[in-house]
Amino acid sequence: MMERSMDRPTQFNPNPYIPKTIGELRDHVISLVLNAPKFEYDFAPWLNIDTDFFALKSGLERLRSKLGDETCERLMKLADEAKTHFAADPEDSNGGADIGRELLVQMDDIIAQSRSRRRNVASTGHIG
Repeated sequence: MMERSMDRPTQFNPNPYIPKTIGELRDHVISLVLNAPKFEYDFAPWLNIDTDFFALKSGLERLRSKLGDETCERLMKLADEAKTHFAADPEDSNGGADIGRELLVQMDDIIAQSRSRRRNVASTGHIG
């Protein structure tokens, strides 16, 4: 019987999960905060900073109609800026990762506000 290597997953899926709802998008943003700046996962060695931010930006694009074009564009820019800071500080040693985390928290706040506005419009029929 052949031994299975512990550092090689039995199932390989290089495609990251793309958030489908505002709640899933917020969960993904917070998971990025927690996994920054290395974005390494023992359970999924094929995931990394590129796949995580691909999933984030794909989720933003998927939810553009719910977020609104202006908000989506703002979030896309913040995502790019955060990724740049993480890439410049992969060892969490020069302050760039802290800035990246702050940008992700800012993104979560914007998404939460967007969700709040949508609920308000849905319940009252009025914006604001």
